[in-house]
Amino acid sequence: MPIPNEPQITPKGQRRAGPEIWLIGGAGDVGSRLTSLLLDRTKAAITIISRSNRISGGQNPDRLCFRTVDIRTKGAARMIPPKALVVNLTEATPPELVAEMVANGCTFLETSASPAYVNALRDGIRGRDVGGVLITCVGMAPGLIDLMAEFIARNEHINAVDIGIEMGLGRHYGAAATEWFLATAGTNYLLFHNGSLVQTPAGALQRLFVFDASESGRLALGFGFAGREILTGKPAGALSGRRYFVAIDPPLVTRSLSWALSLGLGPWIARNAQWLSRQLSRFPGIGQIRTRMIVEGLCDDGMPTAYARVTTGDQADATATMILATLNTIMSGNVSRVGLATIIDYLTLADSIAALKEILPETRMDISGIEAKAS
Repeated sequence: MPIPNEPQITPKGQRRAGPEIWLIGGAGDVGSRLTSLLLDRTKAAITIISRSNRISGGQNPDRLCFRTVDIRTKGAARMIPPKALVVNLTEATPPELVAEMVANGCTFLETSASPAYVNALRDGIRGRDVGGVLITCVGMAPGLIDLMAEFIARNEHINAVDIGIEMGLGRHYGAAATEWFLATAGTNYLLFHNGSLVQTPAGALQRLFVFDASESGRLALGFGFAGREILTGKPAGALSGRRYFVAIDPPLVTRSLSWALSLGLGPWIARNAQWLSRQLSRFPGIGQIRTRMIVEGLCDDGMPTAYARVTTGDQADATATMILATLNTIMSGNVSRVGLATIIDYLTLADSIAALKEILPETRMDISGIEAKAS
């Protein structure tokens, strides 16, 4: 990737004017990987905001500093300078603080997959006079998966898309990500179907996805994801449905979760997500360390007529790479927006795959049923 505009650093390590990136909740799984990428592949100065006081400065002290702060504290947003680049990696950040930062001219990248949280952030910006921009759906899911959906939906014969995400359990993910998954598995989400939003329990919808042509279909469970605000390039109402499904590798875990949800254990799982996350961390990793995604375009009879499939590496590495690619576009100065935006305003599917292949060479994509130029 090209190196963005370099910040000016004095011989004593004091930072001058230049790109400064603030990572809220940056001490976690994705944050640590993103920090390493930023240090290795950009010249930006990085500030990590975290409640944890167990993080160390590590290498590059001239470009990296830590603030032990609870972002929920009143006035916490005022520590971040106007017009800063901010990446939010925790849903603990209050929507009113986000609105304050965007009003002050910050470019705020939101990585959350929770529809309710993302909608609250967007509602805080709508109708407000702001000098910055809130960019939602930055990452893999949401993010890359929605760029795939937008690309597939260009086919004039497609009026709905089904989106499948498979996560390998070859290693333990960060506590926050695991808690989010468990909490989401036990709650309802709004499903856009035939022009209406319908409350749907997670796991109520189920279907098989072929994530690799050499395999049989794998069970995936319906889940709620942020991403409905991603436009498809079609007139309003032309796309009748967008459904998200999650599968776990090994498949036995998906089937076990399906069984638990069918017994009505979803609310219990959601209430005990933190405790369950701690218990699961004590078990060894199982399955693959990879992320696989598929978007199927459906025609009038509900049959798939086009698809895009992506296989890449560890989900946290891939998410960090997608954030880096978005930041690089912003710092290049080629895209400038104010107000509300999504990842689709900054990256194409081709951009994303190229960025992923550079960091994760095992990344591959195949497309069928639509022109294969993913630009």
